[in-house]
Amino acid sequence: MTKRTVRADPKSVGAQGRFTMKVAHAKSILCLLLLTGCTGDTHLRQSPDAHVVLESASGDTGCAGSTAGTTFRQVFQDGNGALQPFQMPPEKSLVVTDVDWQYSHPTGAAAAGRRVVLRVFIQNLADPTQRERVLESTIILNSAGEGGTSEAMTAGFVMAPTAQLCVDTGVNPKGPPSGLQHTILRGYFIDAN
Repeated sequence: MTKRTVRADPKSVGAQGRFTMKVAHAKSILCLLLLTGCTGDTHLRQSPDAHVVLESASGDTGCAGSTAGTTFRQVFQDGNGALQPFQMPPEKSLVVTDVDWQYSHPTGAAAAGRRVVLRVFIQNLADPTQRERVLESTIILNSAGEGGTSEAMTAGFVMAPTAQLCVDTGVNPKGPPSGLQHTILRGYFIDAN
């Protein structure tokens, strides 16, 4: 272990020999110590306006090699939802940090104990045959043949404005009244530079 001695700059020592510090420097040090609130206004260090919530109430979100069927809609801070399917702003990228989903098997209790995997893909809009998996989330169905989970990702993933998100469980049916009931994606916008 290395021992370090920190000496104050002579310009930062006050008239009475006490160490003084500018408020901006004190705030920066406090942010580093607490690892919170250093930039932005929320726990994710982003302004509230940058936060994004996307919801899909359908199991078919366009991953079949085409852009048809994309059903994610943006949910706004005031509780309203967008009337049109979500489209990325051209100058932004989307960082996805959390995913919630629920599944109900069409055979109900007969499917108890089965494993279901939600797969999230990023699909290229210019060439929809190009898509890659960015998340997998696994559940075991309960005694009623249902299940769900919330994934809080450590690193998350980033989607460019030239792509779209799509989800799949790999089994039919794809959505309500059975199958994938809904998917909620949470994250925030960043500049696409």
